[in-house]
Amino acid sequence: MFFGNEIFNAQKYWYVFRAFDTNVRRDRLANSAELDGPCIGSGCPGRVTNPNPKYPRLDVSDACSRQLSRYWVEDGSYVRLRSIQVGYDLPPAFVRWIPAARVYLRAENLFTISGYSGPDPALPAWDVQGAGFDLRDQFRGVDGGSYPASRMVSIGFMTTF
Repeated sequence: MFFGNEIFNAQKYWYVFRAFDTNVRRDRLANSAELDGPCIGSGCPGRVTNPNPKYPRLDVSDACSRQLSRYWVEDGSYVRLRSIQVGYDLPPAFVRWIPAARVYLRAENLFTISGYSGPDPALPAWDVQGAGFDLRDQFRGVDGGSYPASRMVSIGFMTTF
């Protein structure tokens, strides 16, 4: 369980914005911010005319859309069932030549409840090195694209002889 976490979702650069000169989803066209001035270079003058946009301003090169803003930050609070094991001790007379036996079912990462749009709100620390010192703390809370935790279910049998 982790509450109050905020995540900078850097993956939006690839799946929301037009990084490859592709088509734009209808939702993005209808719900993006509109400015009353042009977007020139990396600056975005003008006022937003759409009062509650879901996306930043859409422009030909997406220079305005990709600028850092609160749009990139999401609530990363989550609740996860990380591990659970259920077992049953077989009675001693179940199998004559086995004095003790146990059957169990174990599950890891069974579910995660979160409002985060990325695949996994529990981000690993990046292994970032730069200029001879460790930069991992500077990248905590940044989702740069990590593989989510795998779900695993196993059935087991333990015994003594």
